[in-house]
Amino acid sequence: QKKTGIEGLKRTTAHEPDYDKLMRYRVNLLREHNIKISDMIEVVKDLKPLPGAKEFLDWLKPLVPRILLLTDTFEEYAMPMFEQLGYPSVFCNSLVVDSDGFICDHILRLKDQKRKAVESFQRLNFRVIAVGDSFNDVSMLTAAERGILIYPSEKVRKAHPEFPVAKDHNDLRAKIGRILSANKQILPKRLADPPPLSSTAGSRTMWLLVCNVAGFLAPEPWLAVQESTRIPELRVTTAQEPDYTKLMALRSSALR
Repeated sequence: QKKTGIEGLKRTTAHEPDYDKLMRYRVNLLREHNIKISDMIEVVKDLKPLPGAKEFLDWLKPLVPRILLLTDTFEEYAMPMFEQLGYPSVFCNSLVVDSDGFICDHILRLKDQKRKAVESFQRLNFRVIAVGDSFNDVSMLTAAERGILIYPSEKVRKAHPEFPVAKDHNDLRAKIGRILSANKQILPKRLADPPPLSSTAGSRTMWLLVCNVAGFLAPEPWLAVQESTRIPELRVTTAQEPDYTKLMALRSSALR
């Protein structure tokens, strides 16, 4: 908006919580002003992360090595920002671009994806801290065990006084640090039934790589311990014993 001077591009989810409606409005506005995806990329590549954002992620990684960015932005023009943030794990959306280079449509990977991601991780037995700033983050903040607003508009702040507000990334560090250090038992929330996979088959276009660590990205730590201790039972890994409960019982007994 600052680059083009188009007044209508000031509208965000803080003003229009219906993201589909907001994106249709933006797509029409860009075409009216002859702005193509290449123009978007040229502008966005010069954007810098907010002050303290990269340092916040660097601070958090050793404490919680499971950080996921949930954004309603679009992969086609957001990659330069992801690069500056150190390529964290990001769940986002995608665009449809016509042969002339104009954005003609958008594909929401999953409607209300932020809330559904939080609930999916809770089903995987994680406790979730969610941080957001706008109306499209509210369902995520509500679903999480702990929700925090950062830099919210006055409209968002007044509409949702139930969430604590971090005034900057340093304040956010303090709030998250208190949550982590308290380590209180949190009762699980009642979750809605997940939708059947068939309900999202038409919009499933993005790839996600899931991989093992030991033996693929890093050495097997138990084999390193075995080499150091010379305990023969520690040579056994999941390559030999697929029952992980049985395998850990063997390891525990050998170490003791």
